[in-house]
Amino acid sequence: MHLTVLSPADSPPRQISLILLSAISVVSLNMHIPSLTAMSADFGVSYADVSLSISLYMFLTAFLQIVVGPLSDRYGRRPVLLAAVTVFLAASAGCAIAEDFWVFMGFRFVQGAIATAAVISRAVVRDSAAPQDAAVRLGEIGMAMALAPMLAPMLGGLLESGFGWRSNFWTFALAGAALCLLSWKDVGETNASRHGSFGEQLKGYPELAADTGFWSYTLCMAFSVGVFFVYITGIPLVATEYFGMSPVGVGVVMGLPPVGFMLGNWIVIRMGQKVPLSLLMMTGRLVTLIALLIAALLLSLGRADALSFFPWMISIGIGNGLTIPSANAGVMSVNPKLAGTASGLSGAITILMGAGAAAATGLALDAIPRPATLLSILIGFSGVALVLAYTAKAAEKRVSNTI
Repeated sequence: MHLTVLSPADSPPRQISLILLSAISVVSLNMHIPSLTAMSADFGVSYADVSLSISLYMFLTAFLQIVVGPLSDRYGRRPVLLAAVTVFLAASAGCAIAEDFWVFMGFRFVQGAIATAAVISRAVVRDSAAPQDAAVRLGEIGMAMALAPMLAPMLGGLLESGFGWRSNFWTFALAGAALCLLSWKDVGETNASRHGSFGEQLKGYPELAADTGFWSYTLCMAFSVGVFFVYITGIPLVATEYFGMSPVGVGVVMGLPPVGFMLGNWIVIRMGQKVPLSLLMMTGRLVTLIALLIAALLLSLGRADALSFFPWMISIGIGNGLTIPSANAGVMSVNPKLAGTASGLSGAITILMGAGAAAATGLALDAIPRPATLLSILIGFSGVALVLAYTAKAAEKRVSNTI
């Protein structure tokens, strides 16, 4: 009776466990973002330096996209997940107590190990569910992944207002402890055929690298995600320094794109079987670009305040909600026998783009901390994404001709 509480799981996890594990990987990326300005002042470093807490995290996430799947194929889902959650717990506590900025950054980089949780959760679903059931379960996890970045900055802003920025990382440490226990108790091993597949995965990369369709879809998705990370990196500084918003207000306006993302996803669910993927992608990119140009026009005319500027930013999420599911489907359709490899490689490239966009935005705003600087970067990324969405049309025609 006493030991059953600590006995390890020996059956597939419940859906709520997978949702929580997936959500924490997103929450840990952006919950502290409303505190970036306060962290910069506390550590005595530039805003560009402290924004590395986003980009370095994402670089590790990109690397994990490539290696975590093969590792769990060989050693099992459960041990890889337990190791990642334990590392996250320790690194979160390290971030909370660090007094030196670069010590903090070291722990922050290691904290990115929790990205493993989302990768493993998807693999567990594939292991333990029939295809139709797996689609439903992955859809539920996807909704949580869209909701988490909307709520996390709001919570982070509240924590920072009440207890200081370090409370974000103590909250992560507590969440890590809870997830360690949850993983031990509820996530049984689901990989029944362990093998070393990393070498096989690598063999598919040259073939994908030579496929122009793969690059059209991947880079369109990467620049679209880049728009989002430009926004979440730049908004804390612009909102506080230019518009005079509180940390709670910053958290609210950072939640606008995730709301739009859910709306864009809903449109794809309703129309994805009737409308070509490339048309959905181009529509998404146009929605975002037009809205950003309107915001820039208002700013140039001197008519931009918080109430007229930020509502246009929901278009970032709507555009990505239309683009990303469509681009993901396209990536895996250019060479169906390499669908898994294509998904992993495009995911890594997309995350690296987001990391680069975040770092570049931090540097640009550190030099010229104005809304016009942020809008210029957002419009540039959106314009490139629109061109790439158009080039994906040719790839879509080639794929349809081979079916």
